[in-house]
Amino acid sequence: MVRTVLYLIVSVFVIALLRGIIGLITKGVAGLFEQESPHRASGKAGFGGELKKDPVCGTYVSSAGAVTKSVGGHLHYFCSEACRDRFAG
Repeated sequence: MVRTVLYLIVSVFVIALLRGIIGLITKGVAGLFEQESPHRASGKAGFGGELKKDPVCGTYVSSAGAVTKSVGGHLHYFCSEACRDRFAG
């Protein structure tokens, strides 16, 4: 009985250790393949406000932190400066 409990306790520790090691490895590998998104290039982090749809890429952005451009009296909201610059109007 004591031997079985000891095996169970050791098994739990080994499994927890393996999960931690595998988690670190997967985070490291994911970091190698992560690329900078052009939609995050502006670095703005706006919270709150109404959600507006970017007319270029279709991303929904907060009106408080969006990049804006006024065309013909109408205000357009963009997720990044790259999308604002690509906008035809």
